[in-house]
Amino acid sequence: MNWCPAGSKAVQLIQTGAAVRDQVQSSFEVPPRLEISQHEIERILDQVWCSTGRFDIPLEVLERWSHAVGYYEHIRQPNDLLVFPCEQLKVNLRLQINYTRLDYKAPPKAESKSETEYCPLCYYNVASKQKPLLRAFRLAIGKCASDKTHFAHLTPFPLCLGHFVLNRLAHEPMQLDKDAINDALAFLALAPGWLVASNSDVEWAGASILTHHHAQVFRELRLPLEDATEHSQCTSQDGVTASVLHWLGPVLRVAGPPDAVAVACSKLINAWKSTDAGRATCNFLARMPGPDTAVVHVILRHPQYRTYGSPAEIKPEGVGIIEMAGEVIVPPLPHLTRSENKDYFSSVGYELAAQIIGMNSPETDPERCLKLCEDVLAMAGDC
Repeated sequence: MNWCPAGSKAVQLIQTGAAVRDQVQSSFEVPPRLEISQHEIERILDQVWCSTGRFDIPLEVLERWSHAVGYYEHIRQPNDLLVFPCEQLKVNLRLQINYTRLDYKAPPKAESKSETEYCPLCYYNVASKQKPLLRAFRLAIGKCASDKTHFAHLTPFPLCLGHFVLNRLAHEPMQLDKDAINDALAFLALAPGWLVASNSDVEWAGASILTHHHAQVFRELRLPLEDATEHSQCTSQDGVTASVLHWLGPVLRVAGPPDAVAVACSKLINAWKSTDAGRATCNFLARMPGPDTAVVHVILRHPQYRTYGSPAEIKPEGVGIIEMAGEVIVPPLPHLTRSENKDYFSSVGYELAAQIIGMNSPETDPERCLKLCEDVLAMAGDC
């Protein structure tokens, strides 16, 4: 079913910037009623999509409705964000004290699903009895997609405003490959300025929910890793540059024409994975600063490297893409007040953030990081 492809109109609209967004947002609004159905919301969001050929504007319309009906009322207090200058890297590291999940309780599983069948990221959660205010925007991603392939919804515990989850409609396991990169870049082509952040497909190596393919997408977030300086750079014949970054672990920045970047990233990911099949994996960040340019940061991961010692007492769970990109998220210490938590993490936060990123990296020594990344580049044959 061809459900309103944007065609060349989308490219034109991407270049018009904020004027289109302001015009459309004043024309389309979802009535702020609790009882409005997913079908009604989707009808309006489809109208926005068909009028603009963009993904970002319908998502912003959905976000405003969600705020209006109290989607975030369960959040009793905001997070604290601390910023620490890092002279070594010439960027700021960040630490977020996460208060939003303090009262989190997993919702009951859908009544029609057994414990082994239930998936918290499947579409049947939308507007369900367990998640009555959850609404989503279904969209078609990919050059050949004529039917809707994905759906996006707000996360109930955002790191910042405009924090969504982009899920495949099909219940498919998490994967890090060319399709994952292509999905990210196809979304970004129609959501200019947004960020896609992908966790991995291996437990304890930057994974979250392994049973359903998804990524986090952000309207405004920019992470410290994106501003890291380059240690070395090479350029391939198809105009792709691959750079090894000054960072706390091995990271490659791949930039150039979107199609060529997707191919290059796929080769890099496959090369690293081949060093230890089923264990070596990656996280990635993707952004499109312009319609003809993609930038992807590929972070090398391995489950052998994880948080230990006193940092693990503060943060025992796995470490994902946001943290490896320079913004470490920790729970408040229960025996301290909010003010005392802020004082404590202000004093130890830089060292803690650097330790957590380093412990979860397969290499931390700058020269060995450089060699490891160059070896992966050589295996991939990109430069």
